Amino acid sequence: MKVKTVHLQYFALFRERAGRAAETRQTRAGTLGELYAELREAYGFPLGPEQVRAAVGEEYRDLEAAVEDGMQVVFLPPVAGG
Repeated sequence: MKVKTVHLQYFALFRERAGRAAETRQTRAGTLGELYAELREAYGFPLGPEQVRAAVGEEYRDLEAAVEDGMQVVFLPPVAGG
């Protein structure tokens, strides 16, 4: 599978675990779910894929969506409000 470059932003729990607010990463992941699994393994993210939402640009995407070269991706943890 082709190597793609993705631009990632991290918030809340993900920023704490990754130790950074953003990074550019090379990946062979075919879907956003595969990309999240790769990041989960690398940084020890505790949330399963069923607990996470993905946004590309300003639009939410399904974790089955394809990863494309140059994508800007944010994985969002559940938000508690009150």
